[in-house]
This record gives sequence, structure tokens and C-alpha cells, in this order.
Amino acid sequence: MNSRSKRLNQSIFHIHRSSSMFLLYKYDIFWAFLIISIAIPVLAFLISGVLASIRKEPMGYAWLQF
Repeated sequence: MNSRSKRLNQSIFHIHRSSSMFLLYKYDIFWAFLIISIAIPVLAFLISGVLASIRKEPMGYAWLQF
């Protein structure tokens, strides 16, 4: 690998690394919101699945009401 291609690789990596750090720093509130908004439905489905398995099924014709 010659020095020109080595410098090119280093400069590309440096640009990529610095821009990603800037993007992460600039949008940290957005990423927090995104993670929380994804976690809430997942937790809701997990909790409802646990609670539904604990409860008994409707007896007789009670399911017709739903």
C-alpha cells in the first residue's frame, strides 16, 4: 500500500468518524426519543403477554361480549 492510498484511507476514515460524532452529538435528543418510542410498545406487548398468561380465560359465553 503506497503512501497516497494510505493517506486517502486515513482522510476518509477521519471524515467519516468526525461526521458521525457530530451527527450523534447534534441529534442525541432525537436518538433518545427514538429509543424510548420504540421501547414503549415493545414493553407494552411483553407486559400484556405476561398478564394475559396469568389471567384465566373467559368462562362460558363471556367471549361473545367482546
